Amino acid sequence: MMSGSPDVWAAERSVWMQGRAGRACLAGLAGSCRTPIAALAEIAGERMRLRTMILTPDGAEVHETEREGLAADAVALGIDAGEDLKGRAGPHFFDEV
Repeated sequence: MMSGSPDVWAAERSVWMQGRAGRACLAGLAGSCRTPIAALAEIAGERMRLRTMILTPDGAEVHETEREGLAADAVALGIDAGEDLKGRAGPHFFDEV
């Protein structure tokens, strides 16, 4: 049972949804713990904006993408962003990491 005010519940739900979007993107990329991958999810009302980036360790090659949609679709947004990044970078992007 959750305790606290409805504002606390809303904040906790937002953090949970943001985490789900980022993890879904990362899972699709299958990078290692040394792979430079970034994901930032921001929620405003019922909407989510997910910005993601992958780059080579030296920063010479960078790929970015952004998704917007319903926060309830966090996992789908993350998966789509990860697939897009993988497609842009190519199948061997993480081979040297």
